[in-house]
Amino acid sequence: MTEELSRTSALASRHTALGSGLEDWNGMGTAWEYSTDACDEHDAIREAAGLFDMSPLKKVRVR
Repeated sequence: MTEELSRTSALASRHTALGSGLEDWNGMGTAWEYSTDACDEHDAIREAAGLFDMSPLKKVRVR
């Protein structure tokens, strides 16, 4: 991503340290993929656990 993002996830520094670039999702920089093999990531999630950063989801305050 070449343009500067206006918001980043609280986990952004961790994502980049693990080898992910940040892509735009609802105006927030979010990890989409890492430098590891996608099949290895899939297997790791199926055999153990995974975490998905949902920070960019829009929040609406209803009164």
